[in-house]
Amino acid sequence: PGGTLTLGMRIGLHYGRYLAADIGTPRRMEHVLLGSDVQRGTLRIIATGHGQGNANNCAEFCRLTQHVRVNGTDFSIDPWRGDCEDNPVSPQGGTWIYDRQGWCPGAIVFPDKVDITAALRPGEDNVFQYDITRPDGSTYINTCRPGAGEGDGATEVCQGCTWMGHTCAYNYTGHTQPYEMMSVQLILE
Repeated sequence: PGGTLTLGMRIGLHYGRYLAADIGTPRRMEHVLLGSDVQRGTLRIIATGHGQGNANNCAEFCRLTQHVRVNGTDFSIDPWRGDCEDNPVSPQGGTWIYDRQGWCPGAIVFPDKVDITAALRPGEDNVFQYDITRPDGSTYINTCRPGAGEGDGATEVCQGCTWMGHTCAYNYTGHTQPYEMMSVQLILE
């Protein structure tokens, strides 16, 4: 009948983080067998981007669209926060005034709620997939990461970097690995 099911939608590498460098290939996420008496379904989604200095300054400071496909039907959200300068915890040091993917320093992270009732198949196996794209629907490619440039090691040169010129290597301060964190709950009625 009703209830809340937390889906394990943290797909990918590195301790459950979905890496922005891998964006573009829909990932199989969950198969959920629903009871035949399910009448309504809602996804409660919290998505935040982290990491900077990459192509387009992803994933923290670039706008990306999150997609959840339910039995082949696409539902998308835009978690971009364009109001970080209005943060109630200000002034504070650092980069708090800059808009971010899904969060602002010191502010509440708001969930998106998506009605997916029309795509559900009560009494059957339901397939949930996850993908991230650029706002225009194109694939994001991080051209500023180790292994993406020319040369090797510390001398590798990349294109599109927004930190320290064309250095591909992550330095764990201004150029960090991009990733998306996502929490998804399926609420059934």
